[in-house]
Amino acid sequence: MSLKLFYLTTEISPFASTSHLGDYSVFIPLSLQTKGHDVRTMIPKYGFVSERKYILREVIRLREIPFEFDGQEVITSAKSAFIPKTRVQVYFLENVDWYKSLTNLLYKAKNGRILSDNDARYAYFSKAAIATLPHLFWKPDVLICNGWQSSFVPLIYQQIYDSKDFYGKIKTVLTVHSVDEFCNFSRSAYDKVGVTLPKTIKGDTVNCYEA
Repeated sequence: MSLKLFYLTTEISPFASTSHLGDYSVFIPLSLQTKGHDVRTMIPKYGFVSERKYILREVIRLREIPFEFDGQEVITSAKSAFIPKTRVQVYFLENVDWYKSLTNLLYKAKNGRILSDNDARYAYFSKAAIATLPHLFWKPDVLICNGWQSSFVPLIYQQIYDSKDFYGKIKTVLTVHSVDEFCNFSRSAYDKVGVTLPKTIKGDTVNCYEA
């Protein structure tokens, strides 16, 4: 049976890669596509990604997509390209404030310090990715989420989108790539995307895989 699969990741080689995730995010979508599945991927549009080199294209229906974040309506947009030498489509999710200024270290400053707003940055990515779906005119059967960066997606989908007409009956899969200091989020990041944490979780710091 052929499935429609929306593969969410923050790294895809050669656009952006800090670890095995960049290569993994090429191999898995390509492998799934060769098995006959309809696979589309999404990644943040980092400022260092060359639109000219990788032939990123404007998509009119993916401009100025509204959704709620941190208690207010915000706007996102996306551009389209392909993983080089493949037919795997990539959507680049745009937000100047969150992604344009990042270096190719992605989650760290140049001095090696972990960025304190990683959780909010990828909370935004997670909710925005789901919000784009009706504008793609394409409904996936499964949202494939990778690592701590898109660990918000299952909660957001279950609590906010599952009951909406377009979104019903989409499955979510979360792949754990590592368990380390990046997995510790502030409770406020969950507030920004409008989800409620289980009552068993106490304190202001949350391990994303326990949420």
